[in-house]
Amino acid sequence: MLRPFRAGSEVFRVLLCSKMATAEDELLLPRLPELFETSKQLLDEVEVATEPTGSRIIQDKVFKGLDLLKKAAEMLLELDLFSRNEDLEEIASTDLKYLMVPAFQGAFAMKQVNPSKRLDHLQNIRF
Repeated sequence: MLRPFRAGSEVFRVLLCSKMATAEDELLLPRLPELFETSKQLLDEVEVATEPTGSRIIQDKVFKGLDLLKKAAEMLLELDLFSRNEDLEEIASTDLKYLMVPAFQGAFAMKQVNPSKRLDHLQNIRF
């Protein structure tokens, strides 16, 4: 038999704290514009870098950029900013830049240099 939680009980406080923690965590998550701008900056840095593409510094930026863009793509799906039945004129001007997320993902994916996973990288770019 389940007993209801009393407001002063320890279990109630733990549940309340865990709900508050998730709300605080959501406030700390990066927003879509921040994800996009940071990934764009990383791509610019990778493109103009003088180090070899296979260097640890460049590959760290590539993996970081791909991770940020993956999160941005998930947010775009969750926010449902773009609809298949929507014309280009109907998209808000401020949201147009987010159409570049897949292109940025492809640019970063082409910079990955793990030869054993080359086929995987190419298939991921095609999506």
